[in-house]
Amino acid sequence: MKRFSRLRPSPAMIVAVIALVVAASGGAMATGLLTGRSIKNGSLTGLDIKNGSITGNDVKARSLAASKLTPAAVASLRGQKGAPGAKGAQGSAGEAVA
Repeated sequence: MKRFSRLRPSPAMIVAVIALVVAASGGAMATGLLTGRSIKNGSLTGLDIKNGSITGNDVKARSLAASKLTPAAVASLRGQKGAPGAKGAQGSAGEAVA
């Protein structure tokens, strides 16, 4: 009989295990409750989004106009002006069509 009393967890251990289970399931439950459908269109602002959290893969192609970008972003897209290229060879005159 004494052997079974050693295997029995203490009340503190039981409370600690319950607290661990509740803490671990809280984040999973919040993830399951909040989805993209829960967010009303147009309700998020720039203040709600963390800097650097949206990448080019998150933005739909051709959905941003240059007018919606900052001047620094537009300048980085254009890049620096390079030297003019070499002039190509002159083509033949071709035949006159009657």
